[in-house]
Amino acid sequence: MFRNILSGAALAVIFAAGFSAAASAATTTCVEPFAPAIPNGATATKDQLLGVQDDVHAFLKSSDDYTNCMKLDFKRQTDDMKRKGLDPDPKFATDIVARINQSQEDKTRVGNDFNAAVKAYTAAHPEPDPK
Repeated sequence: MFRNILSGAALAVIFAAGFSAAASAATTTCVEPFAPAIPNGATATKDQLLGVQDDVHAFLKSSDDYTNCMKLDFKRQTDDMKRKGLDPDPKFATDIVARINQSQEDKTRVGNDFNAAVKAYTAAHPEPDPK
């Protein structure tokens, strides 16, 4: 009997997770990029910073792509709703704006963190004084 209850509970959890994923997939098809980890510039090597620099540039580009995707997806879904004679949900617009704003904040944070790491690296590894 315990096994049957557990199985029922497991199915309910799986169903809820699947339903939740379907609901969020209906909201937008855009994939939010993950911010790269920025090393401590005072202890990082030059190669580590150069590698992260490539990751930062890729993140910034992916963030721009994500923002553009969100805008296009919003327009597409809003146009679809209007064509069907339905009023677009204002919460959807609020959600899209919040996601775009968060993406812009993430870009700023990653850029600032990387610049701080480079500054710390430069302070920890001063150029020799040419004489």
